[in-house]
Amino acid sequence: MNQLLQATDAIFSEWDKPESPGCALAVIQHGEIRYLCGYGSANLDYRIPITSKTVFDIGSVSKQFTAMCIAILYRRGLLSLDDKIQTYLPEIPEYENPVTIRHMLHHTSGLRDYLELMYYAGMPFENDYQEVEVIDLIASQKALNFEPGSQYLYSNSGYFLLSEIVERVSGKNMREFAEENIFKPLGMTHTHFHNDFKMIVENRATGYTRHKDGTFEIDYGIFDVIGDGAIYTTVEDLFLWDQNTYHNIIDGGGQELIELTRTPGRFNDGREQDYAMGLRLETYRGLKAVGHGGSWYGFRAAMLQLPEKEFSVICLSNLAQMNPSSLVYKVIDLWLAADLAEPAAVQAVKPVTAFSKAQLTQYAGFYYNPANQSLIKADVLEGRLAVTLFEEPILLNKTAENTFSSDGSPQVNVTFSPSRETDLSFMKIDIGNGSMVDELQQLSPFDLQSNKLNEYPGTYHSDELGISYELRLENETLVMFRKKIRFESLLPAATDLCKGGTCTITFVRDSDGSKTGFMLSANRMKNIFFENQQ
Repeated sequence: MNQLLQATDAIFSEWDKPESPGCALAVIQHGEIRYLCGYGSANLDYRIPITSKTVFDIGSVSKQFTAMCIAILYRRGLLSLDDKIQTYLPEIPEYENPVTIRHMLHHTSGLRDYLELMYYAGMPFENDYQEVEVIDLIASQKALNFEPGSQYLYSNSGYFLLSEIVERVSGKNMREFAEENIFKPLGMTHTHFHNDFKMIVENRATGYTRHKDGTFEIDYGIFDVIGDGAIYTTVEDLFLWDQNTYHNIIDGGGQELIELTRTPGRFNDGREQDYAMGLRLETYRGLKAVGHGGSWYGFRAAMLQLPEKEFSVICLSNLAQMNPSSLVYKVIDLWLAADLAEPAAVQAVKPVTAFSKAQLTQYAGFYYNPANQSLIKADVLEGRLAVTLFEEPILLNKTAENTFSSDGSPQVNVTFSPSRETDLSFMKIDIGNGSMVDELQQLSPFDLQSNKLNEYPGTYHSDELGISYELRLENETLVMFRKKIRFESLLPAATDLCKGGTCTITFVRDSDGSKTGFMLSANRMKNIFFENQQ
């Protein structure tokens, strides 16, 4: 046993020092906590060590609790999962195809993500917003990302609105309802939905981010919106939640609630999802796995349960650069080595490095999916292929013919398929172990000389976001300004198509060829129209 614990500690050794943020870990097996440990400091100012009683913001791990609140109301007959959201939220506009509670639970609503809407609307997360302001922003959207039920696209809007539905149906806000119906019955005395940033929280960790030079700074936001996240808790309290899945005592007991929240969603065509109600469903090395990850400012979290083995791992961190999900899998590999599928069937393919720059250049260029406005650039950097995601190039190792994978977080896997008709390729990209999968086609090289950029500058306004952007041409570079502040540089990918650091811009023309505006799309927000003001 000592060897096992030492090997577990070795996984977290990088952060096991007082001058570093770190994490709390709980390993659970057969109804018992087999290992509790803290690594690093909860507060660097005072070098307060992390323990099993340290309180963390668990980000989107909170979604399963919001889903359980909805499930309780459903079992009590106070709502139906197939109710339209306007039944409870009449402020939300009627769309061509109705959005239901079920759609929001399974991330198939098509609702644009309010966090991305806020970002592009120039609403800093450091401000203290009221729920009504977020509802108004969502209600200002004239369209959805897609037809409800046709696709999966993670949306924080859905879970925020679910929390509003809980309040309007029950007469109690999410914090009160969850406390009364979940946390108090389970004895989770150090857990709450954090809806007041001024509140003092005993044993709360401070969130941090790490600079490239290795130094740290505090990373936090003043934000009281809950439902999609914002639960503060400990690994010890989450142990109680984990165990309730085997012998539920919530809302009078019985396993109906547990089974309901773990039933996978389905698309309109009958296909089964790998997402239930606030929970991801997967198979890991031959075993069913249920869990979720979370991130918010300087906090990261992961909770994963292997019910067939009554085994769970919980990892809560106060460092933005930590990846608890990958660490949880390492702990599982260590503790359940004898019960998992043969390593040969799952071990990572060793990187193949003997490829020249010329051989890699064939994959370079822009890749585009017009259906969802995804635009990704591939380059050769440091003798390796790189794809630019989340404003940063991610270096890839060539692992097999036409296949590449990244080393770190997020895990990125890319497969290229040559086109039979042209010299161009198709890219299939998998980000975060299936959390985001997209297929894109390589674009022909863009000739900037024959496609002048001087027709694009001007002022463009979005009614949906309530903001104007200005495009300027600076040294033959198209630059986007928001509120007179430089926002992003735009890199031309094709005629009327540009790639920003976080977004894709597609210019729109009328039947005469005149430029009427542009469509702005990001990861979880598609086709926001900005009208040309000139």
